[in-house]
Amino acid sequence: MSRSQRESVMEKVRAGKVQVLLLSPEALVGSGLGSGFLPGRDQLPPVAFACLDEAHCVSQWSHNFRPAYLRICKVLRERWGVRCFLGLTATATAATARDVAEHLGIPPEQGIPERSAAVPENLRLSVSMDTDRDWALLSLLRGERFGSLDSILVYCTRREDTERVAALIRTQIPGIPNRNSGK
Repeated sequence: MSRSQRESVMEKVRAGKVQVLLLSPEALVGSGLGSGFLPGRDQLPPVAFACLDEAHCVSQWSHNFRPAYLRICKVLRERWGVRCFLGLTATATAATARDVAEHLGIPPEQGIPERSAAVPENLRLSVSMDTDRDWALLSLLRGERFGSLDSILVYCTRREDTERVAALIRTQIPGIPNRNSGK
């Protein structure tokens, strides 16, 4: 968002016209100074509830992926007074779910509400250790396991990688729509 867009959103938040505000962890937590996207607590309506999507990223195994996730709960509790949290994930193991619950402040004796620690049937995961990652990805996407699927998500750790991989897929796999041309 541009600066003027952010300011417009914050005016709506201050006026109580926003019921749900979606923020990235980085926007919430901000720099090391803790500034983030939001103005001071005294300038906003109370925050009643926080939902953390991709909550498995809060777990210790993802320190290097997006470190801001590790500070979300502390910032929400201490800076914004949030006491009610919901963590959502489709890929957490039982151990990861316990770690997330600890970060969310859920005592072990309260248990961890979870649908299942198993990977849902409609979700297929793959990890490759190939040195030629582009070739491995293209082979995987063309292969029997993924080739017939209607949609696929490919996660990348950096925006530059995402743009490069998207261009690679568009140019190397026929039938992939180009969002810029509408084809």
